[in-house]
Amino acid sequence: MMKAVVTSILLLTLPYTLLAADTNAAMLIGSGSVELNGQQAPRTSTIFPGDRIKTGPNSTALVKVAQTVFSLRNDSSLQYRGGNIVFERGVLSVSGANGLNVEFGDLTISAARAAKFVLINKDGMEKLAALEGPLNITSGGRSVTLNQGQMMTRMIPGEPNDAGTASGPQANDSRQNPPVVAQATSSGFFGNWKIGAIVGLVAIGAVAGAGFAGAFDTQQASPSKVR
Repeated sequence: MMKAVVTSILLLTLPYTLLAADTNAAMLIGSGSVELNGQQAPRTSTIFPGDRIKTGPNSTALVKVAQTVFSLRNDSSLQYRGGNIVFERGVLSVSGANGLNVEFGDLTISAARAAKFVLINKDGMEKLAALEGPLNITSGGRSVTLNQGQMMTRMIPGEPNDAGTASGPQANDSRQNPPVVAQATSSGFFGNWKIGAIVGLVAIGAVAGAGFAGAFDTQQASPSKVR
């Protein structure tokens, strides 16, 4: 009888022991239609480097890596790569991201200490908002500090904006679409990203749900350190 009890305990704790032993593993918790590598994911599962998570309509997913939590909203996707997360599209909220990099287009986002921020890639726009703690943003050898209360935004070249018109010059002329690091100054720009203040922010949900509508104010942008 005692042997059977011990065996049962070992079977229950084995998945968590394996997760702890593999430092590259992470935990996925899904709600609704959540795909893991193209297949419907169970409500909870262990994920490994190379795994891709995608949420459907009215669905969400949480990815927990050590002390960092990534909250993926509906119609969004990311790829887990162990030491970093690649955000692909939709809306992603990040909490406690010290020691873990997040790749967002041409940007690499890191934090020296615990931080909270939101990434959005939809409706022809890319947006990043620092809700708590400063973020270090690097791209092509240059870097900028995005301070708490600031956000970065740009139109995605070649994609329509909310009005249904082209979001800038035609994509077939590469000279018209400079890379992120085309230029950088301390007056509110980092390449073709615009840096400004988050105005009237109450919570992460307010930013993500409204798509940052009306939350960007370049007049209140404080200088950012560009190296």
